Amino acid sequence: MDVDRGWRFVSIGLEGQPADVGGVNPWEVKWTATGGRITVAHPQYRSQRRVMFVYEVTDSVPRIRFAAGEFSNGVWGFFVPAMLDDRLIGYWSDEPLYQGSMEAADIAFRSDGTGWTYWSRAGGTFRVDRFSWYTGDGHVTLDLHENLYGTWHLEDHTTRHRVRTRDADHKHLVLTYQITAGQNALHKPAAVLQLEQPIRLGTIGDRFAFKRTLAENEQDPTTRSP
Repeated sequence: MDVDRGWRFVSIGLEGQPADVGGVNPWEVKWTATGGRITVAHPQYRSQRRVMFVYEVTDSVPRIRFAAGEFSNGVWGFFVPAMLDDRLIGYWSDEPLYQGSMEAADIAFRSDGTGWTYWSRAGGTFRVDRFSWYTGDGHVTLDLHENLYGTWHLEDHTTRHRVRTRDADHKHLVLTYQITAGQNALHKPAAVLQLEQPIRLGTIGDRFAFKRTLAENEQDPTTRSP
């Protein structure tokens, strides 16, 4: 089942737990059903699909539109409409720009408004930051909500990851960005993404080259390892 584009994840939590949906706590306002529904992916288990129902807060000016539903008994998710720049969707990396480096930093933008960064060092360590994203007015907004750190190794020509630590994150970045026609380190044509500042100092920088399209339902590499 395909997810509906044009919506971004904002919150998951127990019923009644405070959340920010368009600037209001949805548990403190009246919901008016619109009759609409969308299909979304679970923010942590991307292969799982759920149907969310679309509501409005009619007492707000302008009206606040959102989608909500239960992922499991008493655990609610909230989504809001989002504008996504299709040019960002895909897998980007700084590896083509800096050949010979002992580390690499990648960023993936999924068409459902989620994504991840991936940093790895030749010595066998890695870091993943999971986020939701949307664009508007020349900016890309990244809401980082989870980071994972661990080690990687090669096994039968396949990279295996072992997560050592997993922590919640609450980093909110609003960055100007440009996508231009440039060149990689071998002087071959490449689409280059330039952000106004690094995403995470010391690991995820501010310049990437488009590497490839994402596979359907592709997730960060830690989901394929023990």
